[in-house]
Amino acid sequence: MKRILRESLDSVFSEGTHVFANTQREIAGDVGWHQHLGSDKIGIVATAMALIYYKDIAQLPCPKEEACIEFLKKTQQADGGWSFITNSKGISNVLATCWSIRALYKYEADSAIIEKAVSWLYSKKQKGDFGWSLFGTKSQTFPTCFCVMTLLEIGVKPENETLSSALTWLRNTVLQDGSWADSPDKPYQSLFHTALTILCLQKANITTDSILINKGLDWIEKKFKKEDFSAPCYECDLELMEERVGEDNIRVPYFHFTLPYVALVFLNANRDDKVVFKCVRLLVERNEGGSWPHPFIENKKIIPIWTLYDGMLAIKAFKERMQRDVSSTFFSDDFHDPIGNTIVYYKLYRKKIIWVRTCSPIRLTDKIGSPALKFLIVATIIAIIVYFALQHIVEIGQILSDESPSSIVVAIITSFIASVLYTVLFWLANWCIKWITEKE
Repeated sequence: MKRILRESLDSVFSEGTHVFANTQREIAGDVGWHQHLGSDKIGIVATAMALIYYKDIAQLPCPKEEACIEFLKKTQQADGGWSFITNSKGISNVLATCWSIRALYKYEADSAIIEKAVSWLYSKKQKGDFGWSLFGTKSQTFPTCFCVMTLLEIGVKPENETLSSALTWLRNTVLQDGSWADSPDKPYQSLFHTALTILCLQKANITTDSILINKGLDWIEKKFKKEDFSAPCYECDLELMEERVGEDNIRVPYFHFTLPYVALVFLNANRDDKVVFKCVRLLVERNEGGSWPHPFIENKKIIPIWTLYDGMLAIKAFKERMQRDVSSTFFSDDFHDPIGNTIVYYKLYRKKIIWVRTCSPIRLTDKIGSPALKFLIVATIIAIIVYFALQHIVEIGQILSDESPSSIVVAIITSFIASVLYTVLFWLANWCIKWITEKE
């Protein structure tokens, strides 16, 4: 795919929203979603994700909104946090808590519930290194970033002592090449954790972090140049979070969808469109009926909510950035595209991309019909060819009237050259017609 049509993005988006709507479940009076969409279970994180999806990404009313919010409220632990229902033995953890805080805050739920949860979150921050872990032991990159972004989202300022020290911990754990690992004691490069940390620093929006951010983006860009990111292993990052909490040893596998976060950080930085293009192109190509299959599970009926949420987040950001760029360049900010023009993303020379809005022949097919457009183009080209051919025939006639052998040889050679040129011209015309009328 050398270009991405807006209609392809719109189709992925509408189908994804349809998947969310069809996979909501009501079980024993509880309403919500499960991490494996369509399962006859309801989970805390999945329900919070779906609520946020409807509020921020789809910007539509959430089905049975009040019942979903009530489910989150009633599953809050006595200590103020939330747990994973299936695999954390009822012990509160920062990820389930952050997702619940974000969802309840966006829907303006009971402030007392949110305040209690935020207090619990503050209490789980490490005293020694000032980051967060899943259950409150040794700091890790993903939980720290997610806690920081959650607190920023509910209005806590980066200057806050808790956030400031956590951001310092993230800065101090960067590897020498500009990347991040999942934790300081496992110093191997991670594409996902690098992108997530950059996103966290971008959201904090502290000027002095720009050098660190750009170094991380440079590292990602170099990886894209060296390696084939169409391989499934680069789609997903599996992080095994294992901690001992009291007498319990808890092990949680956490899957990360890498490509959307890479696209997000490059979109935010407004740089290197070829990386954005590659990520979004792969997202569109791999989307199946509005969702992305689980990269590690062969059963295609299992649709993970985390791929759907993250993928839609990136596609929405992509559409908004490009729409904003086009509007500010060519049209007023409230331009609504009343005649249905096409917006196309092209990969051109040096793999840059151009966002194109046209009243153009590409979309005129919707108004006058594809056959009419083809006839107009072909008739114009044939008229040009006939005109030059007639001129050539007249010239040959004049040469032959001289009746000299050399003149006849010249006539034959020029006729051959003219035939080759006409063949090439016809080939170019055919290619132009295909390019203009193709949809994908």
